[in-house]
Amino acid sequence: MKYILKETTWILCLSSLIFMFSGNSVSAQNIDKSESSIIQVAVKTNLAVDAAMIPNIGVELALRQQWSVNANWYFAWWQNNSRHRFWHFYGGEIETRKWLGKKAHSHILQGHHLGLYFLGGTYDFEWGHKGYMSDFSYSVGLSYGYAFNIARNLSLDFVLGVGYLGGNYRQYKPEAGKYCVLKDKNLNYFGPTKAEISLVWNIGDLFKK
Repeated sequence: MKYILKETTWILCLSSLIFMFSGNSVSAQNIDKSESSIIQVAVKTNLAVDAAMIPNIGVELALRQQWSVNANWYFAWWQNNSRHRFWHFYGGEIETRKWLGKKAHSHILQGHHLGLYFLGGTYDFEWGHKGYMSDFSYSVGLSYGYAFNIARNLSLDFVLGVGYLGGNYRQYKPEAGKYCVLKDKNLNYFGPTKAEISLVWNIGDLFKK
C-alpha cells in the first residue's frame, strides 16, 4: 500500500511540475508553422473510467509531424470490509499516436488518430458474494480516435481500442472470515480492451525552437 501511495504522489508531483513550467497557454487556433513548438503539453482525464469510480490522470506530449505520446495513471482503493465490498484498481497505460487528416495539420491534438497502446494493472473487485482478483493483467492493441475542440483550450477525445488481453485472475468467495479460491485462470482474450472519453486541456509549450 505504501508503494502504491508513493507512486501516486510521484505522478501528481510530476503533473504539478508540468503545470508550473509549461509556459504560455496554447489555443486551438491554426498553427503557425514558423513558430510551432517542438513539444506541446496536454493534461487529460478519462471520463468513462472516472464514471466507474476509478480516478485517473494523463499527460499527452504532442510532437512535430503529427505524432504524440500519451501516458495515463489509474488508481482506486475503495473498500467496505464489513459488507465484503472491494473496488481496487491501479495501473498505467502508454500509447503512441499518429494524427491524420487536414485538421491534424492545422490544430494541435485534434482530428483523427491511430495509436499503438500498452496498458497493465492489478485489481480486486468484490461485491458481497464473489470476488475477482488479478496480480497483473495487461493489454496490447491498436486504437482509433477522434478529438474535437469544445472551448479555447479544451477538447473531447473519443477512443476505442482492440487488442490482446493477457495475465491471470482468481475468482474467490468470502466464507467464515476467509477467502476461498474458486477458480484460478489465465486470461487469453482478443477484442475491445480500451474505451476512452477524455477531457483534454492543452496547457502550453514545453520547448520552443
